[in-house]
Amino acid sequence: MKNWNSLIFLVGLLLVMVIAGIFMEIFRSENSNREEETYDAFCAVRSEYPSHYLSRNDSINMEIGKALFRKLCAMCHNKTMTEDMTGPALEGALKRFDGDTLKLFRYVKNQAKYLQTEKDKRMIALNEEWSKMAKPPNEELTLNELKSILLYIEKKY
Repeated sequence: MKNWNSLIFLVGLLLVMVIAGIFMEIFRSENSNREEETYDAFCAVRSEYPSHYLSRNDSINMEIGKALFRKLCAMCHNKTMTEDMTGPALEGALKRFDGDTLKLFRYVKNQAKYLQTEKDKRMIALNEEWSKMAKPPNEELTLNELKSILLYIEKKY
């Protein structure tokens, strides 16, 4: 009798694991479709930029971008993206960096360090024009988070 109870317990545990696996696969499939839609929508806007700008493995999300924009950018940049505020309008921000996401990423993470090391004349001039307030560093920002912010900016204007 003891062996039967153990066997029934193991079969029940196996069934629970199989059912949990099925639900996880369904959930993963639904999220994957959402990410594909987000990716496709973003690439339609950004297709003129190099392919390293975004890969299918990147996890970007417009809602995350909106939340990060509000947390990190909205105090200085207008939410319309087309009008100046304390900082310049953000429409076309990536174009200022010739579509190079990694350069923009370094600038957003630490403006002062970027301007010292890159000697980017266009950004130095922009910095002098907007010298009213230094841009605070965002050292904790990840590349995918920046891409999410860019997705939000591009969809806003």
